[in-house]
Amino acid sequence: ATISSSTAFLHFRPPPLACRLVPAAPRSLAQGVDHDVASSPAMDRYQIYESIGSSTHSIVYKARERKTIRFVAVRSTDKSQRQKVVHEVRTMARMQHENVARFFAWFETTNHLWTVTEYCAGGNLRELLQQDAPFGMQPESTVGSFGVDLLAGMQHLHARGVLLVSFDPQKILIDEYGILKLADFAQTRGMPAQGDAWPADATGVTPSDARVASYTAPELLLSRADGGGPHSAASDFWAFGALIPSMLHSYPHVMLLCTA
Repeated sequence: ATISSSTAFLHFRPPPLACRLVPAAPRSLAQGVDHDVASSPAMDRYQIYESIGSSTHSIVYKARERKTIRFVAVRSTDKSQRQKVVHEVRTMARMQHENVARFFAWFETTNHLWTVTEYCAGGNLRELLQQDAPFGMQPESTVGSFGVDLLAGMQHLHARGVLLVSFDPQKILIDEYGILKLADFAQTRGMPAQGDAWPADATGVTPSDARVASYTAPELLLSRADGGGPHSAASDFWAFGALIPSMLHSYPHVMLLCTA
């Protein structure tokens, strides 16, 4: 049965953008951004505001489609990350669900790859848990509502043959109605064909930091030779289960207990 969100909010869903990108970008990620803005007529369609997030190779801006009050998130990524961006775009473009951040468009300029996605005014789950941590545990009703949202999003991915792999709370967004959205598809991969125990590239995951590893099933952190297991729907459910105590205790990082 399909899982639907139990959040008692009115779900306003504006029509998809028929867009290409567009900023008048701040000078914060790379000098090439300003050149891209000046040289791409498509960038005139959006007004770029402040930066709302960044990583080593990318920066995310809050933006507005000109002549409307429709806000979006615009990410500028260095072209050295083309393979990663293409993978994410191909995955996002297949999804259409209230608990998965919507993808609108992507394009290329001289120095960067740009993606336009849903803007979530509530920030991310990690920030929410950090803010609430000094005030004790989250109500079970809140954790239950969050859990339903995440399971619904995961079910949508699984129905399309995609494994999420990791539930990093920093990459789970919250919209203005309090609905959680899966928004990180960098580690996603296709489900193995029926009967295949291991995908061809099963050599063990190497998360960039302990935070990501904390929400990744243990068998995925090891190669097959070291006793690891395959990516599967079960490993996604393990990652989801690891997130539940973090949400309950408002602590956005769990520690894996390892034995020799």
